[in-house]
Amino acid sequence: MGLPANDDRQKLDAAWKTYHHGKIKNAIHQFEDLALSSNPALDSVNGLAWSLMKAKQINKSEEVFKEILDLYPQFIGALNGMNEIKQIKKRQAVYVQYYLDLGKYRLAKEKLDELSFRYKNWAHPYNQHGKISLAKKEYDLAKSYFQEALEKEPNNPIAVNGLEQILKGVDKHLYKADQALKQGDYKTAALIYYDYVQEDDDWPSDKFGTAHAYNGLGWSQFQKKQYRYAIKKFIKSVQHEDYKIDASKGLGLSLFAINEFQDAVPYLETALQHDPGNKELAYKLDWAILQSETPQAAKIYFEKILKEHPLLASPYMALGWVHYHDRNPDLAIEYFLKAISLDPDFAMTEKFIELLSKERFGWQVYNSLGWSYYQNGRNSKAMQMFKTSMQIQPNRSEALKGMGYIYFHLGRFSEAKKMFEQCLALNPTPNPVFELITGNNAIAPFKLQTTARTKLGRIHFIGG
Repeated sequence: MGLPANDDRQKLDAAWKTYHHGKIKNAIHQFEDLALSSNPALDSVNGLAWSLMKAKQINKSEEVFKEILDLYPQFIGALNGMNEIKQIKKRQAVYVQYYLDLGKYRLAKEKLDELSFRYKNWAHPYNQHGKISLAKKEYDLAKSYFQEALEKEPNNPIAVNGLEQILKGVDKHLYKADQALKQGDYKTAALIYYDYVQEDDDWPSDKFGTAHAYNGLGWSQFQKKQYRYAIKKFIKSVQHEDYKIDASKGLGLSLFAINEFQDAVPYLETALQHDPGNKELAYKLDWAILQSETPQAAKIYFEKILKEHPLLASPYMALGWVHYHDRNPDLAIEYFLKAISLDPDFAMTEKFIELLSKERFGWQVYNSLGWSYYQNGRNSKAMQMFKTSMQIQPNRSEALKGMGYIYFHLGRFSEAKKMFEQCLALNPTPNPVFELITGNNAIAPFKLQTTARTKLGRIHFIGG
């Protein structure tokens, strides 16, 4: 997904013209033909999403916008599209609130059922159902609705708060313990939880309070880095249906923390299935698999993951480690650099930093990290990476160029000028930099090629 080829430009312009003339069905067909090509232009996919929205195919439109944002998180066309979809849903939800305000719960429920059928993966109708049941103190029913909302949107704050209010209604002591845990008061939380687990001779049991207390104790001990104690608690709470997902997450993270990678894998998989957007879980799962599988099995697994998720950093990082341990550093560095370009924070693990400190390519990797942070607008981190590269290999043009770009971006032109001049003295023809332009006036993101020399010229122009 990127810029349109020259021969597609006219077709793309024609599709947008059809869209603006209100011939939405025809526009969908035109954009679909362009979007299904081997290398579709981003604006053709964006046009398809907007056309589907205008045709009231909201679910399909939302899926396409999400695909765009996976590639270009700041793309204004897709961001505006998602905001428009939110407004459409909100307008539909107004009728529900109208009936609720009048106390006409039956009509409100009918409208909510209609919304939940019309819009998949939307937590709002289930949250509203939950609120109605909560107001009527139908706690079990309210709980099922809020849990369903969390299935649609993991970590949805309204659903989480709804479950907290249910707990407050059925057991104020457990509610108090949970609030203490949330505030980091682990001692108070533990004292209350222990009151519930003193007599659990018959376990597993279906006692909600006991399971909740074990789960709370698990997270309290996890936060205190008492991982082996936490595991013992999660092993109990995971047996209760209400805590299977949360306790699986706790078990996976705790086992991972003590390097029990093979045992961590199934629990991390369970947790990730219910929270697929959680990068921490995805990355830890991949690392656990890397550590517990044979190199050949890991290679096959991660190459398969790459085909399914080409924009996820962790499989590139994992394959880098596979090839590094297979004594193929040149191929390893290619995978490491690709991972860094996708998610520089993920690369900055203790083990990877240790590797960089003893390998000849360390300074190059720090430069790559610097550019990744720069392209993501994180100038402070970028500067830190370039300076680290300079410490390892002084007087290298690439790090000087990177620092120059950062100073230029910050408007510190005298310092940028100094960096560019030093860079060009060492290397008269440094590699160009492709800066991604995604401003409000851009129909689609595009890359603008610049160089240290053109930036230096710009500084002279600005300075008169």
